[in-house]
Amino acid sequence: MEKAELRERTWSPEQQQALDTIRRGLEKVDANRRQEERLFLKGEPGCGKSEVIIHAAVRAALDGYHVLILVPTDTLVHSYRDRLPTHEFITVETIHSGMQIHRDTDREKVQYAPPGRLRRIDLFCLDEASQVDDDIATLLFMAVQELPQKPMFVAAADYQQLSPIKSGHKMSGWCQRMPTIELKTIFRTSDPELLTFLRSVRTVQPAKSTIVDFFKDRHLCGSLEDAVGFGLRRADRTGQLFSW
Repeated sequence: MEKAELRERTWSPEQQQALDTIRRGLEKVDANRRQEERLFLKGEPGCGKSEVIIHAAVRAALDGYHVLILVPTDTLVHSYRDRLPTHEFITVETIHSGMQIHRDTDREKVQYAPPGRLRRIDLFCLDEASQVDDDIATLLFMAVQELPQKPMFVAAADYQQLSPIKSGHKMSGWCQRMPTIELKTIFRTSDPELLTFLRSVRTVQPAKSTIVDFFKDRHLCGSLEDAVGFGLRRADRTGQLFSW
């Protein structure tokens, strides 16, 4: 394994509880008992859901377990790969790619069969589960349930955010039936104005005046090239990715 560039962290009690729960689930030798191991991580943006997944994945891989991290979009795939150390036991893919789920037109013509390579996965981690539509949730649930090794399954989501176009009730129902840990400490920012704004827009559509007022002093001036240069310099200076 390459040198991991994971920051040393002081975990919140809830994050530590989540990491311990995943470790204990993986350590169960009896596959039928491991099948009972499900975990739903919930919490608002910035509470460290993806950070828990990343560290849990690395710890599991170092212990010899195979990990598959599934996300809804290619953008999230790249984001995870940028933050994870390279390890042969960790794979990050979109849900469609990782589960080999065909698009709607093809799915009606063939009976879905999970790819054989999933039989070696010990830990499934699904991030942004609130963005998974009902059709995909049905196939994902079926695949995980039928795998003979009975892998541990972890889902992370913020169901206050917008739901997918094609409902999303099935994944929500699945998550609600899992043992749940709510992450409450916000790590992404300590800016009280930003925290207040983010919490408000999670639950209601903000008025235009609210958006204008919040962003009035938060613009990068100049051209697009100037703004990109600013972001790159900041990332180089801080050692952290700059998020737009």
